[in-house]
Amino acid sequence: MKKHIFISDYLSNRGGYKASRNNIFFLKKKKKNSIIYDLNSLKNKKISLYKFFTYKFISFLIKKIFYNLEIPLTIPQFFSLIDVENNKNHYYHIHYAYLIFNYDYIKKNPKSKFIIYIYDEWWLNSVHHFEKKNKYFWEDVIKEKKIDLLLQENVTVVCSTQFIFDKVNNFKKKNIFKQIYYIDWRKWKPKNKKKSRAKFFLDQKLFYILFIARSGSENTRKGGHYLKQISKKLLKYKNIKFLILGQYNLEKVKNKFCSNIELISLDKDEDLVDLYSSVDLNLTLSIQENLPYSILESLSCGVPNISFDTGGCCEILSNGYNGYLIKKKNLQQVKRNIFKCVKKNMKKNSRASIKQIKFKNFDKFLNS
Repeated sequence: MKKHIFISDYLSNRGGYKASRNNIFFLKKKKKNSIIYDLNSLKNKKISLYKFFTYKFISFLIKKIFYNLEIPLTIPQFFSLIDVENNKNHYYHIHYAYLIFNYDYIKKNPKSKFIIYIYDEWWLNSVHHFEKKNKYFWEDVIKEKKIDLLLQENVTVVCSTQFIFDKVNNFKKKNIFKQIYYIDWRKWKPKNKKKSRAKFFLDQKLFYILFIARSGSENTRKGGHYLKQISKKLLKYKNIKFLILGQYNLEKVKNKFCSNIELISLDKDEDLVDLYSSVDLNLTLSIQENLPYSILESLSCGVPNISFDTGGCCEILSNGYNGYLIKKKNLQQVKRNIFKCVKKNMKKNSRASIKQIKFKNFDKFLNS
């Protein structure tokens, strides 16, 4: 009997792993005969854990010696950690699985089907998750190997945006789908704003702008430095306040910000729904990006978005309907459109833009 085997490093609510988790849980409901592999599934295998920590140590040394550690990069796994059943006609759903899955399995098991879900540009950029001008000569070897694997007949590629789809399609890939991240709009729905604000001790009268990024204002790829500049430009407007989610060392960095910035810390999705329900606008200032999950979640909770026009953000945001797209680094335009959002109610449109997402094409493939 055919099995559907879902593989992701973590089943987590953080970053790109959230997309993996949500898609896996969504697909697992459709495929009852399925298995999930993640780091937790390897805990009882001492040899696999030893291999994993060896891999992590070598990756750390490579980053330390050759790269600025702030650059998001991932070395492909070079150990065999997962027991793939050779020559069995199974379906392997590969999500964010750089840490536990050796992609050499693809060529070694031509009878199995491998479905690779691409959430950023890592598959196309050697070890880098996003494009980088300066690189080492050996990176091209890794890139060519990964592209070769993507082009294998037993590989189907699922791209989360048209932006990624076009990049993959440049290599003339045959089996390729565009399937936006799965977002459960029944779960991500707006709550009572007054009660949600009370939960975080927020002022009921202010206009709150949310900025989400791992490392917060220190994350230059996410535009944390632009957030600082924008907050200074709007400092005199006492009715506008910024909330940062994801800032590390909250107590140590508080004094570095203007008085119109507050720092938020939370872990649960349930709390995040309340946070989205508390704010009036979600702000994305990324210089390099595909499509942040925070945009989809906030829209589903009825929160309009302002974003730099990067990656696949333009595929979900429409000017004046559910937010605004801004030319990169144009902070004056960001400021103007924040004032537009203060005056304009786009709550219904924001949620409607998520509810209209369809999964028909990919559903047909799964059921074929």
